[in-house]
Amino acid sequence: VVSIGGGAFRNNSTLESIILPETVTGIYKGAFEGTTSLKTVNLPASLIILDADAFRESSAATVQLSGNSSLKTIGSHAFDGTTNLTSFTVPSGVKIISDDAFYNSGVNQITFASQSSLEEIGKSAFCKSAVADMTLPNNLQRIDDYAFYEAKKLKSVHFGTGQALTLCANAFYGSDLENVTIPSNLESIEELCFASCNSLTSISV
Repeated sequence: VVSIGGGAFRNNSTLESIILPETVTGIYKGAFEGTTSLKTVNLPASLIILDADAFRESSAATVQLSGNSSLKTIGSHAFDGTTNLTSFTVPSGVKIISDDAFYNSGVNQITFASQSSLEEIGKSAFCKSAVADMTLPNNLQRIDDYAFYEAKKLKSVHFGTGQALTLCANAFYGSDLENVTIPSNLESIEELCFASCNSLTSISV
């Protein structure tokens, strides 16, 4: 088996666990979307593509990735609405977390693998998610519009200090950030970026 096709197990109500062999390189659009009994997922090191909607609205609580994961793509809405998911490690080869990837998810801990190559967090990627604290990698160049919009449990973000960084419009709008330290590599803060952050008490430059 080298791939799991689009919608292959969509809306399955009995599937509880997934263990995929080290031959699988792609999980395609909506493959496990709406799997309402799913609890654990073990993704092989061989996986390169995690396509759009792959686990959208699933009940997965644990997603395990190998320490030497080959993953390059986290597609749009891949974990949208996964309210039972509490943590996720982004492998080092992922350059973009696509739009809405963790929209309204329960994930509160995001960890980036060492030597992360992440360059962009897409639009609404963590919008309305439960993420609480983030330490962002040094290669990050862009946090897109609404990326953390109304992330009500987000208390702190630690920016990397490597590449020139842009914070796009509404990126942290309505989040629960308490303080922000502006790094020296920050080039632009766009409109409404920190608007309605009513817990924000200090900004350091």
